[in-house]
Amino acid sequence: MTFSQEKQLEPSNFLIQTLRCSILCVTESNVNWHQPQHCHAFQQLLQPKWQQSWIETSTTQCGTHAEHYNREYLPGGTLTIALDQWAAKVTKVSEDQCNLGCWSYMSMSGKHGTNITIITAYCICKSTNMGKITAACQQLHLLEEEAMQ
Repeated sequence: MTFSQEKQLEPSNFLIQTLRCSILCVTESNVNWHQPQHCHAFQQLLQPKWQQSWIETSTTQCGTHAEHYNREYLPGGTLTIALDQWAAKVTKVSEDQCNLGCWSYMSMSGKHGTNITIITAYCICKSTNMGKITAACQQLHLLEEEAMQ
């Protein structure tokens, strides 16, 4: 992860510490999570402060395309974080199965067979002025690609 991305994700770290969060849901994380080194680097950011952590991410399928794969910055995506005792309770994780980068979730087990699912989700705003790499443009491209198949 580059210095710029560490700075970009630093507000998440700040929020976790300041608010004493055990679970944090981030929409529009703007990281190409399809590159495993980014997940690893973020885990390394969390490791010195929390004994246990679990992250689940989502990014559009565009992050695997040749023109975007080497990009560190990719608009959109989600990041769901569980720390310490909550990380130990994670039983299931998943991300947007349509590869649009709109949601990720974690299910956790509690006492007496209770379960809780934390979902990080967002809906992209419809815009008439879409840039070349905006999350809306990525989704439109993927949906058009799917329609042609």
